[in-house]
Amino acid sequence: MHLRIIMKNTSCLFCRTTLVTVIFLVLMTASFVQMIPNQIFAQGPNSTGSKTLGEPIYTEKGKITGPYTYTANGTLANIGNVTNNGFIIITPIGKDLIYSQGQGILRSMDGETATYTFQFVGSLSPGSQAPHGSWYIHTNSTGKMSSLNNMVGITESEVHEDGEFLTKVWQWK
Repeated sequence: MHLRIIMKNTSCLFCRTTLVTVIFLVLMTASFVQMIPNQIFAQGPNSTGSKTLGEPIYTEKGKITGPYTYTANGTLANIGNVTNNGFIIITPIGKDLIYSQGQGILRSMDGETATYTFQFVGSLSPGSQAPHGSWYIHTNSTGKMSSLNNMVGITESEVHEDGEFLTKVWQWK
């Protein structure tokens, strides 16, 4: 499979996140993916090796707090504890399938912030949802969070019927 992507300079975060999500979903559909605790290994159908995304750079536990809002507490690599608040729109797109998009703000304990946009696609199953997707992170920080600027993350979440969720984010390099 050959995938050619042409992307002109654009400041549209939604466009970048959409592109990354589409690419991720195409690659995941065409590839065999093996999950190992805290690591993702992806192997294409014609490859002789695999690529690891390594350890997650961010993990969080949170709760959907309203029709379109959520809050979470997490741990960000090289930064420590952060809070995460944002909004989400969840759209059913087929039998047992959802599409979600939104944006949030990560705030460190010393007040630094980073914003992100995200998109998820996932299947529904009794008791939980397992969406996968992407984050696009932006910050004007000059401190510890500056390393997050323009970073793309690949995500996996577990969302329960009561609105509680767990999310892991791996940096896409």
